[in-house]
Amino acid sequence: MKKSKIVAIIAYILIIVGIVLIAWGLQPTRESDTVTIPAGDGYYWTWKISFWMNGHVSGDFEVVDGGPVQVFILTSDQFIEYAWDLAPSDSLFEVQGSSGTFSADLPDTSSYYLAVNHGIGYESIDQEVRITFKVTGLDLTFLIAGAIVLIIGVVSAVFSRRMKAKESSSEIAPMQPQSQPTDVTMFDSKQKLQ
Repeated sequence: MKKSKIVAIIAYILIIVGIVLIAWGLQPTRESDTVTIPAGDGYYWTWKISFWMNGHVSGDFEVVDGGPVQVFILTSDQFIEYAWDLAPSDSLFEVQGSSGTFSADLPDTSSYYLAVNHGIGYESIDQEVRITFKVTGLDLTFLIAGAIVLIIGVVSAVFSRRMKAKESSSEIAPMQPQSQPTDVTMFDSKQKLQ
């Protein structure tokens, strides 16, 4: 197999993978988890949400075992405050209960956090919580990876075309026997004219 064909096959595979990654970055992200918050003050679970451009997070939660929990949706700055004492002065969303729904717009390109901790008065017991959420927005990780792979694929495809052109121009065409012209008389230099 010629080198140009191998490079072309790799290029087309990269182009397809790049397109799939970009499409994946445009899809909503869904996650479902069941977590246990250990007994004691200061324990919590978080999920980091990162994307590019405006987004939205929504979902629901249910305490499987234990009492009510608190659910927060926080910006990066709010999360720093939350991680310190589990009591942010502000949040994008906050609810307490044994079950419920949550929803918040995520206005900027940034990292956000979905956090769950013990409800007030339930810090002394383990709490098992089932949480399901969906994030809409553009996933920057997949978009960048897809764009890079797609560009590499396109450059490789162009390179394979040039390789093919070079390979075909370097092939030597077989020599065709030349026919003698019919209106020319050939003389042997050793023959005498009569």
